Amino acid sequence: MSFVKHALISLLTLGDAYGSQLGSEILCRSGHKLNTGQIYSTLDRLQSEGLVTTTGATADGLQLLSVTEAGAQAVHNWAKTPAESYTDMVAKVSLLATVDAQLFATAVRVQRDYWVAKDNSFELQHGNNYPHQVFTEEATTLLAGAAFAWLSHAEKIGAAPLPLNAERPKRGRPSTKKRPPSFT
Repeated sequence: MSFVKHALISLLTLGDAYGSQLGSEILCRSGHKLNTGQIYSTLDRLQSEGLVTTTGATADGLQLLSVTEAGAQAVHNWAKTPAESYTDMVAKVSLLATVDAQLFATAVRVQRDYWVAKDNSFELQHGNNYPHQVFTEEATTLLAGAAFAWLSHAEKIGAAPLPLNAERPKRGRPSTKKRPPSFT
């Protein structure tokens, strides 16, 4: 839930957009596919919380939204808060890399600190009193190593802020009909 909420607001810092456009942007930038109901119910909630506002409509009547000052602050706070799972970290950092270089750098630093603390917490809490916990400790250490490696790789690639795509997202399901070969 938090990823969806903050991803939508983050993208609105790039400019006004409508719901299906934001869903398409999230998929392209983070790999998360959202259903339409999830997008619009979250946007309604964000409006009622004062984090986004309606700014008009497209020529064909799609409601355009923009971020408020409170929404922009929520994005900055999100960058300073670690994602607690590896998958959420990858989605968050990947998205922020395409939104804002400073937010990206903040998220990478915060995630590194989180994984250091997570890796050290098992030994501090449990020591070697529970032999079966060796599996959990090893898994956490290996996952922390993977997180460090991925964050270093992401940092080398660097942030590449992109504008919102103005092309209307495709709707519906792909055709299952076989098309005849084209002879052009």
